[in-house]
Amino acid sequence: MGSRSGWRGALAANGCLLVLYLLTGIGGLQLALSAGYASPFFPAAGVLFAFFLSYGRRVIPAMLVGSFLLDAWIHWSHQIPFTPAGTAQAGVTALADLLQVSVGAALFRRYLDPGLATGRSVLGFLLLAPTVSVISAATALGARWALGLNGGGNFGQILASWWIGDTIGVLLAAPLCWVAIGQPRALWWRRRWILGVPLLLSSAAFIAIYHEAQEWERAQHMQSFQLKAQRAGDLMQAEFSEHERFLYAMARALDDDAAAGPTHDEFTRVARSYLERRPGILGISWCQRVPDVARAAFEARMSELFARPFRI
Repeated sequence: MGSRSGWRGALAANGCLLVLYLLTGIGGLQLALSAGYASPFFPAAGVLFAFFLSYGRRVIPAMLVGSFLLDAWIHWSHQIPFTPAGTAQAGVTALADLLQVSVGAALFRRYLDPGLATGRSVLGFLLLAPTVSVISAATALGARWALGLNGGGNFGQILASWWIGDTIGVLLAAPLCWVAIGQPRALWWRRRWILGVPLLLSSAAFIAIYHEAQEWERAQHMQSFQLKAQRAGDLMQAEFSEHERFLYAMARALDDDAAAGPTHDEFTRVARSYLERRPGILGISWCQRVPDVARAAFEARMSELFARPFRI
């Protein structure tokens, strides 16, 4: 890992970055609310930033491949078809990540101490992370909306979540990576206990608190939903019971006088009065038993009633 020259060092750096990016990316996305939403903690952004700052353009292949594979995993895990537009969006996301770390690394090298050994450098890093983290979110989401892949989500909400996730990821994950690969090597390695352990504990605490808050909020929403569903179910059951009683009464009335049955006008009066009190029912049909000997008279009467020829 310490080597900065030769194809073997570049290959090792690319392989390590690809594995770390996919592991941290998939892990971070588990905190997303649902498909199409960004994670509020995305350590993979910090991994990309740390490796690009340490190895430069040599790790670009792993960055592009990792970003594309992560997008493919999102489609596969949520059973989203990988359309040409989705493929284009995945490519734009990879390029947006590259643009973000390129700008961030350029600003870091220009204005900050590589070892973050001064208070000014630490403060600058705290300001740099949220400043550059908006680049990937704005670029990738802009492309997604342009390609019609917004999924019905709110642009501002997803943008804010993406930006916050990348910012926290850079602030927590990048220093952890620098403990292993950062320069100056001796300085960063001495910080493995005073910096690495607190950052690991902070990350674990953030994930645990967020997970518990998410579960509590979900439980509150489910409780409210269940109460409303129960109330709606009770109202529907009451309405169905009322309709059932009416239909039963109508069936008994028709059965008691099966030979004659109600006339059309009688049935219409009863049905109309019930429909006026029950807007949930759109209509009630009337079908009179007609013996063959009475067919002609019935058809004539219905033709006159509907003002058009009527045939059974």
